[in-house]
Amino acid sequence: MDWAAREFGFDWHEHEATAISSVRDLVVDLVEIARSYGMRLKICSQKAFVILGISEEARCVDAQRLERISGTTIADGVELRGNRKECGCFASKDIGEYDTCPHGCVYCYAVQHRDLALERYKAHDPMSEFLFPPKDYTPAEYEQEISQIIPVPESRKHNPGSAQKDSSGEVEQQRLFEI
Repeated sequence: MDWAAREFGFDWHEHEATAISSVRDLVVDLVEIARSYGMRLKICSQKAFVILGISEEARCVDAQRLERISGTTIADGVELRGNRKECGCFASKDIGEYDTCPHGCVYCYAVQHRDLALERYKAHDPMSEFLFPPKDYTPAEYEQEISQIIPVPESRKHNPGSAQKDSSGEVEQQRLFEI
């Protein structure tokens, strides 16, 4: 690419000011379109296109929003530290895994192999520490290893078939953490 620029006498950066201005104009147009459909446009990791009073910075992990929803203080102890340059997210730990969601949304980047996602979903044990069992996983060995580091409450120990079922036969959601 640099060779092409030298060969044909142009600079990659000569149009940046024009491009930024054009994109900001586009943002204004997109905000109006979004508003006409009852939506708000938010910009992820591109602060040059966040226009005060018009567009907003997006946050996938927003401790302030979680505070408003939960009524609990969260943001005071969590720093703004996204995963890439200009990311507006609060510090977090990803607990997900690719190819595990069974819903099949067309736009989803996290599921590339739907058959694998469905297979993993079917193998999911709600009482397990994992979304799907790791290769060569033996529950008893894992619990013995992990209990040397963190005590495992009795209610969280893997015991196939011990999950309580509600009247519909579905496994009841258990408390994730116990003190």
